[in-house]
Amino acid sequence: MSPRPFAVNAKFSILPERREEFIKIIKEDQKQTLATESGARRFVVGEDAKESNTFYLHEEYISEEAFEAHSKTPHYPAWDNFAKSNPWAKGGELVAGFYHCTHEIGSKEEARAGYCLNAKLSIKPEQREEFLKTIKEGQKLTLSDEPGSIQFVVGEDKDSSNTFYLFEHYESEEAFHAHTKAPHIALWEGLVESKPWSEGGEPVAGFYKTLE
Repeated sequence: MSPRPFAVNAKFSILPERREEFIKIIKEDQKQTLATESGARRFVVGEDAKESNTFYLHEEYISEEAFEAHSKTPHYPAWDNFAKSNPWAKGGELVAGFYHCTHEIGSKEEARAGYCLNAKLSIKPEQREEFLKTIKEGQKLTLSDEPGSIQFVVGEDKDSSNTFYLFEHYESEEAFHAHTKAPHIALWEGLVESKPWSEGGEPVAGFYKTLE
């Protein structure tokens, strides 16, 4: 099997008075990561579509080693120091999931505007293969048939088997809603009807608009 990318999805809420500081730091981190790190492939940051000061990250690297190298770059300490300064709103501490993607390593993608979702779910072991077959087919058809789709990432938690993460990126909220009406969504709906989730593993998704 060819090497697969390593990714992180994260969610957190920032104190309102730390908002501008955060945006300045994370945008610079995004800029420098994509400009200077050969192992970086994608760095997306956005704000919740409905909740102000709740943010999401999706970062993708060519390997887990490349992700670890990211934390040793000259531009990383600004984010690290910010995160250690207790900038989180009550109940909004950073929660992150680390995972190995199912797709092959691609070329680097520049930051793009759009509407995104991060999701986490856990599957019953006996329905693992059905889930993977369904989600990979949906991934393929979304990227090939939907002009408003930008990216569709699927991956499995680095430590917990059968826990999966999704990242989807569309040109606009309208493009995402068009996605939900695409013919191939019937494949996903059929899977959902089979109740494949492990106990407590129902999908949890966050929807967000990328920072401009």
